Amino acid sequence: MINSEANRQSRIPLTLCIVFFLVTFFLNKDFDIRYLYNYMVVMAFLAFSFWFDGMLRINRNTMLYVFLALLFVFYMFLPNAARNAETTNNAISILLFTLCCVMSMPSDWEIKTSTRIIILWAIFVSLYVLMVKVAPNVYWDMIYPHLSATARQEAVDLMRNNSYGVAMGGSAVYAEYIMALGAFFIVGRLFRGRNSQINTCIYVALLGLFLLGMVVQNRRSEVLAGIFSIFVVIALRFSFNHVTEKSFKKFMAVVAAGFLGIVFMFTRGMLDRYISTFAGLGSGSASAVEEVGNGRVALWREAIRMFGESPFFGIGWRQFSERNFIPTMEGINVHNDYLQWICETGIIGFILITVPFVYLFAKSVIWCRTVTKRGSTYSREVKEYAIISCEIQTFYIVMHFMDPCFYKLMFWAIYTFAIILYNLSRVRAQEGNI
Repeated sequence: MINSEANRQSRIPLTLCIVFFLVTFFLNKDFDIRYLYNYMVVMAFLAFSFWFDGMLRINRNTMLYVFLALLFVFYMFLPNAARNAETTNNAISILLFTLCCVMSMPSDWEIKTSTRIIILWAIFVSLYVLMVKVAPNVYWDMIYPHLSATARQEAVDLMRNNSYGVAMGGSAVYAEYIMALGAFFIVGRLFRGRNSQINTCIYVALLGLFLLGMVVQNRRSEVLAGIFSIFVVIALRFSFNHVTEKSFKKFMAVVAAGFLGIVFMFTRGMLDRYISTFAGLGSGSASAVEEVGNGRVALWREAIRMFGESPFFGIGWRQFSERNFIPTMEGINVHNDYLQWICETGIIGFILITVPFVYLFAKSVIWCRTVTKRGSTYSREVKEYAIISCEIQTFYIVMHFMDPCFYKLMFWAIYTFAIILYNLSRVRAQEGNI
């Protein structure tokens, strides 16, 4: 029997199931393993949850999440939609993680275990990325030959032809997302309060490691969105009235460490792509800006043109990539989710999609500010969950402008984790855990 009590702790660790999905996701393309097996694991966890819990955690936030999920699936299977294996995979991913969202109310132990796994995996990925940067022959001689044919082709295209970092899971994005998650979890621990000096030093070192790994991957969008997300949390909890000499010294130490890190990376050519980006943007030349954007400007123009064909209802889900014949960029997405949504679903669909996303984001930001501001007496868990959720949602709000992150299979797993953490933070606060 389904129960609507939202606050009762779930018996089956669905959050750990999401983490398992994220950690093992790269195996599919790298070793030609079907996504069906990942989904079967998630479905098994959901079946056990239904059997042992039989409960839906329904509130306004999960209802909005469910609305978004069903809306996207609806658009995916309209007659004018472009349907293929990737669309089917996305629909399955959306539906499975939607069920995870409405059926999960994890324990603090489950969240602590989940964050530890992600942090440990992010450490491994960061060291792996840096190792390949320092000794690329190790990758090409020892790892590359064992990858699937598709993964080998994408590795050559990404790492040799486009100067990106390590290809994992068939792209340079997977490693970036894992390291970004690791950074967000570390910031959550840093700002939850009452950390020992040793733990604080460890957290700062790990944050530096993750950010260094992200920079080395040469993916500008994720680096910008990740750093911006962290600064949003810092800004939310900042107050001039509580600046002390000790806190100022800590801030200056972090600034000095960051400056030394930038100097180190600059002298070793790790920042060349970022420097050329700023140079191109500052030149004022249209051709330089277009080159810096790797063709994004042309894609955005084409999306605006297609929007004019059917402004109210759109040209159809995933039809942009089907009808995109821009030379050297045939068949790819807009690289701006907002433009792709308004192009493919029209004004009506765009409003239906963006309003819930922005509402959930705004609620997360307001709640993060409430629980982390100076003088707040909320528990460490309430603060940590709110901070991580806010960072993840901020990250994607920014990424939607620069990359087709929504269309990646990992998106719904990570976004679901953020919504679960937000709900859990509110529940712990309502329980009087202050």
